[in-house]
Amino acid sequence: MASPPGYKLPEYLSKTPYEYYAITGIQAGVVSDQKKAPIRQEIDEWSANKANADQVDLFVMAWRNLMNTSPRERGSFFQVAGIHGQPYIPWDEPELKGEDAQGKGYCTHNNVLFPIWHRPYLVLLEQLLYESMINDIIPKFPKEKQATLKEAADSWRLPFWDWAVNHRVPTLAKYPTTTIPTPSGKRERVENPLYQFKMSTNEPFLSENVGQVFDPWAGEDGKGTYFNFGPCVATSRSPDIEDSKDPNSETWINGVVNNNQVGIALKSPQWMGGGKYGAASEMVYRLLTHPLDYMSFATTFRPEGTNDISKDVNLEYIHNNVHGWVGGDYTGHMSEIPVATFDPLFWLHHCNIDRMWAIWQTLNPDKWFESADKNTFFQEAIGLADTITPQTKLRPFHSDKKGTCWTPEGARDTLNFGYTYPELQTWDSKYNSSGTYNRELHLADIRKTINEKYGASRTELLGNPTLGEKTDDGVKSNDFAFSVRYKKYALDGNPFTIKIYLAPGDGKPRSPETDYVTEVYNFSSPSIIDGKEICSNCTTVAATASKATSYLSITYVLVQCVKRGILASLKEDVVTAFLQKNLYWRLYQRGRELDRFAMEKIELEVLGSFNSANHNKNPTFLTGFKGFRDIPALAGGSDGALDPKLKQKPTPPPTKPPAPPSAGLRLGTSVNLKQDFVFDSVIILDSTKVDLNPIITDTIDNTQVTFKNGNDILFLVSFRRAEGQIVFNTNLGGKWGAEQRVDLAGRLKKSTTSIMVHDQGEGFEVFLDFVHLAWFQKRDQRPIKTVSYGVNKNQKAVLSDVLKVSVYPSMKKMFGH
Repeated sequence: MASPPGYKLPEYLSKTPYEYYAITGIQAGVVSDQKKAPIRQEIDEWSANKANADQVDLFVMAWRNLMNTSPRERGSFFQVAGIHGQPYIPWDEPELKGEDAQGKGYCTHNNVLFPIWHRPYLVLLEQLLYESMINDIIPKFPKEKQATLKEAADSWRLPFWDWAVNHRVPTLAKYPTTTIPTPSGKRERVENPLYQFKMSTNEPFLSENVGQVFDPWAGEDGKGTYFNFGPCVATSRSPDIEDSKDPNSETWINGVVNNNQVGIALKSPQWMGGGKYGAASEMVYRLLTHPLDYMSFATTFRPEGTNDISKDVNLEYIHNNVHGWVGGDYTGHMSEIPVATFDPLFWLHHCNIDRMWAIWQTLNPDKWFESADKNTFFQEAIGLADTITPQTKLRPFHSDKKGTCWTPEGARDTLNFGYTYPELQTWDSKYNSSGTYNRELHLADIRKTINEKYGASRTELLGNPTLGEKTDDGVKSNDFAFSVRYKKYALDGNPFTIKIYLAPGDGKPRSPETDYVTEVYNFSSPSIIDGKEICSNCTTVAATASKATSYLSITYVLVQCVKRGILASLKEDVVTAFLQKNLYWRLYQRGRELDRFAMEKIELEVLGSFNSANHNKNPTFLTGFKGFRDIPALAGGSDGALDPKLKQKPTPPPTKPPAPPSAGLRLGTSVNLKQDFVFDSVIILDSTKVDLNPIITDTIDNTQVTFKNGNDILFLVSFRRAEGQIVFNTNLGGKWGAEQRVDLAGRLKKSTTSIMVHDQGEGFEVFLDFVHLAWFQKRDQRPIKTVSYGVNKNQKAVLSDVLKVSVYPSMKKMFGH
C-alpha cells in the first residue's frame, strides 16, 4: 500500500541508544514453585461479579489510555494493533528499514505458528494494560485507595470471550458509553473503548498508513472494488451493506457497530433448537476430542495427499468463522485481515483461541512439532524462513531489552508469561490433597467442563438414547459430518464464505434464511494490494493441490430433524438418502452469492463422512469417536448440491469475447501492439517448446523478451539457463537499471509454457504458467507499444522459435467475464 504523502515512520524507532520492549508477561501474583499464576477469566462472568469491580474499572480505564495514546507511540493501541497487518511498518525493530516492511506484516496464519505467534502478541497488550494501571491510573487516586487498586491490578489478567457459550457480544463491549471512577470518588461517563476503536487524533486511518483493500471480484462494473478503510476515524462491526458502500459517508467514517447482528450470527441457527449451544459449540467439542497431532490441530493447511477426514477439524478454521461472524458480510474490520486487530473484540476472541490451545496442550502434553513448512500467507511474514522449528524467531516479540526474540519453545507454556485459565489450576488443593499433584483427577474435571460447555450432540444423544444403541455406560450412535476443502487463495486471496444449508424436507419452500445450518469463513486477504505483492507465495500455492480444510459435524442438526419428524432415524442409509435429497451449499463473498465459476475456481469439495460415537454418561469421560470413513454418496463439489434440483444453476456461458489481438512473434523480430498496453492490460506469450539444456557460449546465455516504447526497454524478461536465473530490468536512455532476479530452478517443468504480464499501474506482475513469478516496480509510466524477442548471437532459445502473442484489455476480459 502506498504511504500517504509525507508519511514518516514513528520517531521512537530512531532513538539511540535503542532499548527494546521486553515482553515478560505480568509477573505479579505468580508463585513459581507452585506453578501458580493469576487467571484469565471469561469476560461476562468476570465483569458481572461485583467482587471484581476494581479490576473491571482499571481494565476499561487502561484500555482507554492506550486508545488515547498517540498512534505514533510504541505502546499505543494503534501501534500494537498494527503489528498484525496494516500499516505494514516495523514495530520495535529499529534495524528494519521501512521499505523492507512495506506490504509485509508479522502475523502468521495457515501454518503451525498460528496459535503460537498470537500468544506473545496477546501478552504484549496485557502487559501494556497492566503498566498503564500501575504507572498512570492508580497513582492518581487517593493513597488510602492505592493499595487496594494495586492488589486488584496484580491479580488481573486479560479476559477471554467464550463465544461458543456466550453467543453474544460481551456486556463490556456492547454499549457506546460507560462509566469509570474518578479520584474524587464520583463516576464519569466516557466513550467505551471496547465498543469500538477511535483514532486519538481524530484523523483518518490513512494518516497513519492504513487504507485500501482491493477486491477484483467485487463491483457490478466488472472492474473490482476498493474497500477503503483509509477515511475511517473509528472501527465498524457487522455493518449493513449500505453502511460500507460509501467510504466517505459519515456513518462509515465514524464507524457502524451492529452488536445485535453479531449475536444473531453467533447464536444457533433454527435447526439447533434455540438451546444453550451456539454456532461454534460442537466445533469446539470436536476440536478437543478428536485424536489430532499438533500440526493438524493448529492450522487449516493440508498438504497435497492428506485425506484423513478425522483430522480436518482444526483450531484455525473455528477462529476464522468467529472473525466472519463478528465482522459481518459487509467488511466490518474484524472480517478483513489487514485491519482486524483494530476491533477490540479481536483481543477477547484471540484470548479464547489461546485458551482452547492451552486446554488442548494440557490434554496432550507430549504433542508438538519438530519442523514444518511456512506454507503460504495472506501477507509476506517479515523475516520468516521457509522451514519453521521450535527455535524460529517470533518477530517482533522480544523477551528482553537487548532484542532477544521469543521462540515457539519459549512460548509453549503460559506460565512463562504469568497467566493461566480457569480449567488449568494445577495448584488447586483438590488435586494436591496427598501432597502430590493428581493429574488424572484434574483431567477428569477438564473433560467434565468440555462435556458440559460444548458437547451439544453428546447431550442430545444421552437425552434421547433411542436414537442410538443403549449401552451400560451410555449410548453408542452414528455420527455424521462434512469436510469442506478448498483452495484458500484461489479468488486472488480475497475472503469468502461457504454456507451449508438443509432444505426443510417437509414440502415447505426452501430459503437460505431458514435453511442455514453452518458455514466456513475463509479468513484471507488479497495477495496483491495497490499493485504490491502482499502474499509471500499465495499465488503459487493457489495453483497447487494443497487446500485448506474444515470439519462440520451435523449430528446435532440431524437429531433435531428426527425430533421434528422429518428424518426417520440416524441409520446410515436413512441419513444418507435424506442428505442426498436436502443438503446444498453456496459460495458468498462480502454478502454476494458467487456463481459456479467461483466454486470451480476454489475447487470446492464437500465430503460427507461417518464415524461411530460412544457417549459415556459419566461426565468425566469425553465422547470417543472412531471408525472415520468417507460416504462416497455424500461427496459433492462446485455444483452446490447432491440432488440435481438443489444444484446451483450453471452460469450462462459468457458471451465469447472478441478474439484478442494475437500474432506470431518470431525469434529476432518485434511485433507492434494494435493498442497501447496500459493499466490492467494483459499480455500472454505462449511457447510450444522449453529447452533448459545447458549450452556452451562465451557470453551470457540469454533468451529475452523486451517490452518497449520507441528505443527504450520499459520491461525486460530474460531467461539465463547457465546462471539458473530469470532476470528483470529496464534500459532507459541507453542505460540499464538495477536487475531484479528470481531462481529458475523448479520452473518451466513442462514441455510448453506461457508467460503472462499484467500491468498493475505501479508495476508489472509476471506469471509463469499462470503461477505468480514476480512483481516489478515500473521505472517509466509510458505505455508499451512493441514486444521484441531475441537471444544472444549463435545461441539456442529457451523458448520456441515462434511465440503466440495475445493481448487483453483487462484481467477479467482474459477470463471471459
